[in-house]
Amino acid sequence: MDGTCSCLAAYGAIVGFGVWHHEAWSDEAYPWMIARDADWRSFLEIILTNRDRHPGLFYIALLPLARWAFRILPKGS
Repeated sequence: MDGTCSCLAAYGAIVGFGVWHHEAWSDEAYPWMIARDADWRSFLEIILTNRDRHPGLFYIALLPLARWAFRILPKGS
C-alpha cells in the first residue's frame, strides 16, 4: 500500500509541475477566448454553425470557467 501511495504522489507531483508550466497553444486558447469574450448572439452563432469545429457542448462547458472562474495568463505573468 505504501508503494502505491508514493507512486501516486510522485505522479501527482509530475503532473502538477507540467500543468503549472504549460503554455496554452492557439487551439486551446481560441475556444477559451470565444467563451470568455463573445456576446450571447455571437456565442450561439458559433455553437450552431460549428465554425471552429469544436462541439457546442465544449463551449458550453468552458463558458462558466472562462467568464467567472479562471483566466489564461501569458507565460511570464
